[in-house]
Amino acid sequence: MKLLGFLFLVVLVFAAVGYARGWFSVATSHASGKTGVAVTVDDDKITDDAASVANKLGVGYAKKAQTPQPATGSGGANPSDVEGVITFVDLAGRDLTVTVDGEAIVQHVPTSVAATRGGVAVPFEQLRANMRARFSFEQIGAARHLVRFELLQ
Repeated sequence: MKLLGFLFLVVLVFAAVGYARGWFSVATSHASGKTGVAVTVDDDKITDDAASVANKLGVGYAKKAQTPQPATGSGGANPSDVEGVITFVDLAGRDLTVTVDGEAIVQHVPTSVAATRGGVAVPFEQLRANMRARFSFEQIGAARHLVRFELLQ
């Protein structure tokens, strides 16, 4: 019985916080003698708040992975390069949040792609915020694949 009371309390706190944060809204309607209740959930607001909390706690959380647009090159079979500043490192997911031209993007770094500095491999665990980096991509059909990742500092 105590567990049921605890779960009820957790749901009640979640509902109160969610409503106050704008995660969902409740609306009623009255038409022809019938009352309707509609609950609207704002997934983007929940995701943004979760990412904000995770970043403050130092936990990696990616809203959505985006492929950076090339700074130079036109794609095709040739690699295209993008330069930016690393703002967050998710060691567990091997994801980097990088600011490119004022836009924050999330870039997954596969284990097959090693970070280098001056031609020397740098372990992913040594990556930190505020490092400048250049990502090289290869266009294969409609997909863009990371082929090289170089630290510039």
